[in-house]
Amino acid sequence: MISSYRKEGTIHILLQSSVNKLSQSFSLKLAEHLKEADSDKHCKVIVVSSENPKAFCVGAAIDELISLDPNAIDLWLAPWEVVSTLSKPIIMALDGYVLGGGLEIAMMGDILIATDRALMGQPEIKLALLPGCGGTLRLTELIGYHRSFEMCATGEIISAQKAYEWGLVNTIVKPDELLSKAFDIAKKIEALSGPAIQSIKRILKNLYDSNTPHTHHLQKEREAFKNLFLRKDAHEGMTAFLSKTTPLFKD
Repeated sequence: MISSYRKEGTIHILLQSSVNKLSQSFSLKLAEHLKEADSDKHCKVIVVSSENPKAFCVGAAIDELISLDPNAIDLWLAPWEVVSTLSKPIIMALDGYVLGGGLEIAMMGDILIATDRALMGQPEIKLALLPGCGGTLRLTELIGYHRSFEMCATGEIISAQKAYEWGLVNTIVKPDELLSKAFDIAKKIEALSGPAIQSIKRILKNLYDSNTPHTHHLQKEREAFKNLFLRKDAHEGMTAFLSKTTPLFKD
């Protein structure tokens, strides 16, 4: 499902579950690997990538989500949020599809590298939902309101080149250069002061990811997600997705 190994001062977390759907078991395992790496005194950098070039992560496991009790949504999403709590720098090495919750998790990282064939999007609208784990906020902060609205409201999937031009990713590389680029950056960070790097991350995250308006927005986003989840359109959208049919929205 997920494995990790050390390469000098970097721990590489490798997603190995087909298209890496965020089921509860997968999300908990990812959170476990991330927390272990972050608490490892010999680790200075974390790299996350997928073994499958088809997808870094395609987002939530809809077959689980559709049957979820609305009161359990926060608990179900909680493992995703671990990424945003870590003290060590995280390099997200993205290839293939980076969709929905997969993009939300990627945006919680600190440096995003993508292959030139990577495809990114927040397609939750096609299920009559919205991004429920910080996607609306982080996407807007990264690419601006108008582009973020277009992506969230249409479910458009964009190319790596467009993501780079819009400021969603740091750089794009050829597929066979993805990990070497990630480890090159990691090695540069490894050579520097760990406490200083973590202090930089903490200060920047406080500005970008931890202020009161940010926290307030995340609460509002989650409330909106839950309210939409209870509507008939959301059930129709998820059912149609699982049965590979066209949804008929009526709300």
